Amino acid sequence: MLSRLVAAACHHSLKWTLPHWKATLHRSCCPSEPRQWLLGTVVQRWAYRWTAAPSWRINQKPVFVRAPAFGDKIAIIDSSGGYSYKQLYCSSLGLAGRISSALNSDFGGLEGKRISFLCGNDASYTVAQWAAWMSGGTAVPLYRKHPQSELEYIICDSQSSLLVAGHSYAETLEPLALKLGLPCLTLPPTSNLGTLDRADTQEKETTITDWADRPAMIIYTSGTTGRPKGVLHTHSSIQAMVQCLVSEWAWTRDDVILHTLPLHHVHGIVNKLLCPLWVGATCVMLPEFQPQKVWEMLLSPRLMVNVFMVALPFYLPIQYLISTGLQLMSRTLSKLPAKNGLLMALPASFPLSHLQLGDYRTHAERYGMTEIEGHCPTSQGPNTRFQ
Repeated sequence: MLSRLVAAACHHSLKWTLPHWKATLHRSCCPSEPRQWLLGTVVQRWAYRWTAAPSWRINQKPVFVRAPAFGDKIAIIDSSGGYSYKQLYCSSLGLAGRISSALNSDFGGLEGKRISFLCGNDASYTVAQWAAWMSGGTAVPLYRKHPQSELEYIICDSQSSLLVAGHSYAETLEPLALKLGLPCLTLPPTSNLGTLDRADTQEKETTITDWADRPAMIIYTSGTTGRPKGVLHTHSSIQAMVQCLVSEWAWTRDDVILHTLPLHHVHGIVNKLLCPLWVGATCVMLPEFQPQKVWEMLLSPRLMVNVFMVALPFYLPIQYLISTGLQLMSRTLSKLPAKNGLLMALPASFPLSHLQLGDYRTHAERYGMTEIEGHCPTSQGPNTRFQ
C-alpha cells in the first residue's frame, strides 16, 4: 500500500508537491484500515507542519553557499594536499558550468536532473557534489567498490542525465556512459582541480533562492532486502540533519575531523563531511580506513585531529590491533584527550576495558534508515554509559 501511495504522489518524477501528498493520502487512506489511517495521519500532520509554518525554511541553503565566507581557510586535506574553501567553491563553479553546457541548460537550470558521480575520498568528491547542486541538479553518489552491474543499475534507476568521473575512475564510468548513451565529464587529478576554475564562471553564481524543497541527493540503500532503493533527500532534510548534529556535537570552525568512511551513505556524507564544511572546520580525508594510518594521523602534531568517528565495519580492525598487542592504542587514547581535546565516537558495545580512558562522555546517536534520515543524538554525563 505504501509503495502505491508513493507512486501515486510522485507520478511526475520529482516534481511532486506537498498539497499533492495531502490530496493523495486523503483519497487513499481509509480509517477502517488502521495501518493506512496511521500512515495518513502521520504524513498529513507532517505536511501541515511544513506548509503552515514555512518561514524558518525560507533561508535554507546548501553548504556551498557558506564557503565564500571562510575564504582561504583549509577545508579539505587529502593525499594530494590542502584545499581552501575558496578553491573548492571556484572549482565547483567551473564544473557546474561544464555540466550545464553538456546538458544544454542555463547555469543553475537543471531542475533536479540527476548527476551521478564516482569520486574517491578526496576533494574531488566535494567539487562534484557542489557542482551538481550549483547547476540545479540532484547529486547521486556512486561507490568505487561496487561492480559495474551495480553502478549501471543505480545510474539507470535514478534516471541520471550525466556522469562525472574522478580522474582515477574514468576507466570505470566512461564505458558505462558509452553503453547508456550519457555524457561523461572526467575530472582532472585532484592536485589539478584548480584547472576547473574558469574566469567566465566567476560571474555565473547560481541565482536559485528556493532551495528548501528542491531535490539534493538520491542515496541508495545497502540492498540487504532486495535491490538497493533510491531515497530522495531535499536540501531542507539535509540541512535539518546538519544543523541538529552541529548543535549537539558543538562543532566549531577550529575542529579537525579525520574522515575514513565511505561516501555513498548518510553517515559519511552528512556527519563527517557536510557538518564540518557547514561550520568552516577542516576535514582530513583518507582514501579508505587503514588502522595503522589512522593512529599515525591522530598522533600527528601537525594535523591536530580532534574529531574521529567510526562505523560498524571498522570495529573489528580496531579490535584486531588491540588483540595483536599494539599497546600504542591504549596509550594514545589516554593522552589524546588532554593533548588534542579528542572527540572520538565509539559504539556502546566497544570493549572499553581494553582502553585506559581517564574520562569519557557517552554520546548516543540513534539512527533510522536511509529513508527516514533519523538522527536523534543525545548526550550523557561524564563517566556514564547509555544502555
